Amino acid sequence: MLVRQKLADGTEYVMFGRYHQDEDGNPDSTTPISWLVLEHDPKSRLSLLLSRFALDHKPMTKHLKPVFWENSYLRKWLNHDFMEAAFTPEERNLIITTDLENQGNGQNTQDQIFILSRDELCRRLRTPESRSCPPSQYVMAEVADTGTYILNGGCCYWLRTPGDYGSESACLITGDGSLDFDFGYDDNYAVRPALRVRLPS
Repeated sequence: MLVRQKLADGTEYVMFGRYHQDEDGNPDSTTPISWLVLEHDPKSRLSLLLSRFALDHKPMTKHLKPVFWENSYLRKWLNHDFMEAAFTPEERNLIITTDLENQGNGQNTQDQIFILSRDELCRRLRTPESRSCPPSQYVMAEVADTGTYILNGGCCYWLRTPGDYGSESACLITGDGSLDFDFGYDDNYAVRPALRVRLPS
């Protein structure tokens, strides 16, 4: 079920799916996922949603090897494990397959769930403050002890764009909303999923 909520400042959120977000990370204890509406076409009702909170922490790849989105561990996890955990079969049918352009990052792909590229994010969220993302209680409990991954109430999360360490690295957003990059095998960075759906009128 899709539930829309519009704030006084015009920001719109959608409640869609459920995921374990409490501190204990119990997969049987789930709460609704809140999504920020990044883009909405009133005519087609097609909307791009980005999770309001970082929902988990995963590496882009399991080993120190080239990070190409098409064959990355994170892509497989999002479109299989996360998809099945977060959405009912009926909800999965509402998610629109998106054609992704992965410039400099392997072949283009078609995904139901993905993470944004640097350009896709910065074109829509233009300031560091707007890009900063709070972690769920689960992510906070998992990565807080590592020190550098939480800053000013925000957490570091992956982007789909290659980083400056070469093909083994990927871009990310830091806790204060700045751009950075690191090796793709670091599993302390958070995941902020994105997807497209048609919102009800």
